[in-house]
Amino acid sequence: MGADFAFDAVRPGICLYGGGPEGRPDDRIKPVATLSAEVVQVRLVPKGETVGYSAGWTAPRDSTIAIVAAGYADGVLRAYSPRGKVWLADALRPIVGRVSMDVIAVDVTDADVAVGDLCEIYGPNRNIDDQATAAGTIAYELLTSINPRVPRVYVG
Repeated sequence: MGADFAFDAVRPGICLYGGGPEGRPDDRIKPVATLSAEVVQVRLVPKGETVGYSAGWTAPRDSTIAIVAAGYADGVLRAYSPRGKVWLADALRPIVGRVSMDVIAVDVTDADVAVGDLCEIYGPNRNIDDQATAAGTIAYELLTSINPRVPRVYVG
């Protein structure tokens, strides 16, 4: 034991899943897990109208909101409200309102978004460590929160 064994073993931990050491993104580590879901509805929300449980978000202007088929029952943490962002229409876009059981609402004002478009909750464009920080947690919790009802696709 002791100094004779220093640096003889490595515990890669979260790095195996694309998370950075110490809960921070690291450009040397590439994401290997993606959580994504389809846009199921696109709605126009007039200025002053609200979105989400308990009127969690009020539109500051006429807004376009995409409803995405993933919620806390799928592993999208409720804590993303109101700081979470997702990758949709080639940009990071804010989650608005409260995360519900089966859906999230995303502000896509001034973007070209249609039903069937894929929204990346985390993956190559939305770093899992950044998403975990937005939820006040760590990447492990995001990965282990994915419900069995979420289809898995293994590539490789």
